[in-house]
Amino acid sequence: MSRRNFNKRTMERWSGSIAACLVGVACIMAGVYMDQTTKKDNGYVVDLSELDKAEDTKAEEEKQEELAPANIANSDDVVNKAEDVKKKEVAKAAGKEETSNARISDAPEAAVDDLDALDLKEQPKVEPVQPEEVKQASTSEKPQTLTFGIDSALAWPVGGEIILNYSMDRTVLFPTLNQYKYNPAIYIDAKEGDEVLSCCDGEVTEVASNEEIGSYVTLNLGDGYTLTLGQLSDIRVKQGERVKKGQVLAHVAKTTKYHVVEGDCLYLGLEKDGNCVNPNNFLVSR
Repeated sequence: MSRRNFNKRTMERWSGSIAACLVGVACIMAGVYMDQTTKKDNGYVVDLSELDKAEDTKAEEEKQEELAPANIANSDDVVNKAEDVKKKEVAKAAGKEETSNARISDAPEAAVDDLDALDLKEQPKVEPVQPEEVKQASTSEKPQTLTFGIDSALAWPVGGEIILNYSMDRTVLFPTLNQYKYNPAIYIDAKEGDEVLSCCDGEVTEVASNEEIGSYVTLNLGDGYTLTLGQLSDIRVKQGERVKKGQVLAHVAKTTKYHVVEGDCLYLGLEKDGNCVNPNNFLVSR
């Protein structure tokens, strides 16, 4: 009877212990479940697979860092090898050029003179560079020879009428001087400031002045003929200049003291080989 009671108590104790253990385990499991639920609700549930991937990535990065110096060294080796190959190619090309030059320099003169063998083309002829002034002078047209004769004509330099006519066979009265004199030219009525035109083509041989006719211009007409225009101002030509018929040479000036009574006028004189010629014989009719 007593043994049966002992076994019964023992079973009850073990049952109570087991029950307590089960309750404890259940509580622990419930706590873990609640903790995971809370983490899930807060948005940071830990995924073991993600932890494994992170560990693998970190290990890979550490491996790459360990291999980086080796990769850099390998890259430097590749660059150095490329530079060595390039240097060798340059040296090889230079050696070929030196060999070619040596062959040409060692060639006999007869071979160099053989233009067909060397396949040399005829070089263009190089003309020496000329100064700009010389070049213009050589390329410009030469001025035409001046010609003038008995059949030539003179245009009127101004539009007025003759107030003192040419007279070398007898004397004429000069009103201002109140004297009779020979007149080797003609005086044409004009106003101060009127344009004076060239009577024909010519070349300026003299620009000067004197007391009687004031400032004047002398033109070479060719064949020994010269033309002089006096009582001028604002002269626009210079010695050595070629002029054309109708070109403005100057303007009419205020008359000199020798022709105050006659008034403003233009002096026109014509010569042949230094001898006076009557301009009326050459002035065109109007």
